[in-house]
Order: sequence, then C-alpha cells, then structure tokens
Amino acid sequence: MVRVNRSMVELTGEKMANLGEAGSLPGINIPPGFAVTSTASRNFYLENNIYPEVNRIFQQTDARDLEDMLKRSEEVQQLIINSPLPAALERQLYSQYDQLLEITGQDIKLAVRSSALGEDLGRASFAGLYHTELFVDREHLIQAYKSVLASKYSPRAMTYRLAKGYRHEDIVMCVGCLAMIKARVSGICYSQSIG
Repeated sequence: MVRVNRSMVELTGEKMANLGEAGSLPGINIPPGFAVTSTASRNFYLENNIYPEVNRIFQQTDARDLEDMLKRSEEVQQLIINSPLPAALERQLYSQYDQLLEITGQDIKLAVRSSALGEDLGRASFAGLYHTELFVDREHLIQAYKSVLASKYSPRAMTYRLAKGYRHEDIVMCVGCLAMIKARVSGICYSQSIG
C-alpha cells in the first residue's frame, strides 16, 4: 500500500492528496483509507463507452431549460450507476476494504467522498457540488463509488461547470474512501496562506 501525498494530485485529486500529505505531518492523525484514482474512473468510462453517450445526451440538452437539465442529469447519472465496474477495479475495491478491516481490527463503515481533479481550482471551487456517501459497508461499496462518480453530472455541478466554461471531460472524478470515526465534536477550520 502506497501512502498518498501531494505529489499524487493527478492520480488522487486535490482533496485526497492534501489529506495524505497532512497525515504525514507529526501529530496529525487521519483515518485510514484509500483513494480510487483518476485512472480507475477513466477506465470505467472507457470500458462502458460512457463519454460518447453523455455527449449525445448533452447535445439534446437546453441549458436554459431547468426541467430539461434535470431530466438529462438524471439520465446521465442513471447511465453511470447502472454501468458495471471493470472486474479488476471491483476486486481491488473489495481488497482495499478488506485490508482496512485487517488494519483496524474492527467492522468499519466508510465515508466515500469526491476528490475530483480540478475540484479546487484557483478560479473555481466545486466544494459541496459532489455527492458523499456516509456509513458505507462492504456490501454497498460499489454502489457508493458509482454514486460519487455520477454526482459529477448533478444539475448543480453541470450548471456550475457550464458557467465556468469547463467541459465535462475536463473534470475527472477521483474518490476517497475513509474509515468513519466516532467523533465527540466536529467543525470546520478555514486557513489562508499569505504571501
């Protein structure tokens, strides 16, 4: 198992690369987990011939018509959710989950999160536009992964992408799968680098 770090951003996306890097700092603990790479999602799309079908659907979409956008979004998301994962990827996901069970020594549930390439760009932020699945067990891992992939085509994400001038092929979805922890408190911390 390779430890994710900042140099892997093109494979794991910003979120997972930054999280992996933070976990290598003294005194910073992060939950165990694994990243599903950009290569994995590209292979999924290629094996199922999804991009040509998505392009066909988008050619029929009127971006100014909200009802039409919702209908097309649902159509594309269902296409992704109903497509089978490559067998090797499915085996690898289950294998990684089983390794987490061995590492933690207990039954675990995962947070399955987006970590798209370009999710946190200087001129755009897709924060909150993609789906996260919580409390995912082994039985629901594949479906959760595909739900996160499909969220790239939610109406909000599609509208935002169009407004910012990104093609859907430009945003590749990586996914982070992290063991959920029993938290006593939670919160959000914002920071800013100066200089």
